[in-house]
Amino acid sequence: MISLTKILSEVNWKAVDDESVTKYKEKELKSSKVLKKMSKDGYTYYLTDYGTDFDDIFLGQIYVFSDDGQFVAENGIAKWNGESDEYMEALVSVHPDHRRKRIATNMYNMAERYFKKKFKPAPSKTSDAEKFWKNRNKKIR
Repeated sequence: MISLTKILSEVNWKAVDDESVTKYKEKELKSSKVLKKMSKDGYTYYLTDYGTDFDDIFLGQIYVFSDDGQFVAENGIAKWNGESDEYMEALVSVHPDHRRKRIATNMYNMAERYFKKKFKPAPSKTSDAEKFWKNRNKKIR
């Protein structure tokens, strides 16, 4: 079985068909407790309870579907470490056809409003993530 991280990595979004990923994510979403739902700019965002035994570290998951029902993005939300009250993303992935449409920004804004915490980038980032955080930090200042 291919891991979710591998399926949704920068290189592998196109390695699986969008319909299979969408069905998998719909099933995952249905088994989750939705904490907040938001529709914006042709996308619906679902902030869910992570639902694991690691609730002290993993706090939630955001699923994003386009208005036509395609799964297009997700964001795992975690504490920086189990002892800290700082928050970071655990996994952020946006389908290549839907990038540069403020989806990641909307996911972070949604999570920050819900958890009342500002997020920090994870230590390990892709080049796209580096650009995202550089621009996001400019706008915050």
